Amino acid sequence: LGRSLRVAEGELENMNDAEAEREDSMETAAVTIQAQARGQAGRKYADAVKEKEAQVLKMQQEQARRRDELAQRQRELASREQQLAYFKQVQKREQDRKRALALERKRRLLEEGEVLPEDEEAAMTLEDVSATAIQRIARGRGARKYVRSLRASYVHAA
Repeated sequence: LGRSLRVAEGELENMNDAEAEREDSMETAAVTIQAQARGQAGRKYADAVKEKEAQVLKMQQEQARRRDELAQRQRELASREQQLAYFKQVQKREQDRKRALALERKRRLLEEGEVLPEDEEAAMTLEDVSATAIQRIARGRGARKYVRSLRASYVHAA
């Protein structure tokens, strides 16, 4: 009986050792599986981050390209506007020169003491502007004098 008890205890210890080894191997397997899962998730996350970085880089490059394109278009537009302004200036000078020549021809054809209708209109316009300015000044002075006298009468009545 003692011997069988010792054998049973030995087998129990062997079973405990085997069970402990099995649990250790299961823990090791679980740790390995978790590490692999974390590694896969980490690699997926890293890949996702790399993709996002690549997208951001592409967007920045596209933005820089568009900015350069816009600057180029603005330079072209400014150049065209400058050319158009110069063309208009040259055209206006030519038109003014032709008008001056035509007026000079008309003036030479006039007899002594005659005045061109255009010159007469310009002189009349100047006279009208001057007369209007003088009338405005006179009305302003009259109105200020009227207001002064009206206020004085109000003060006297009060």
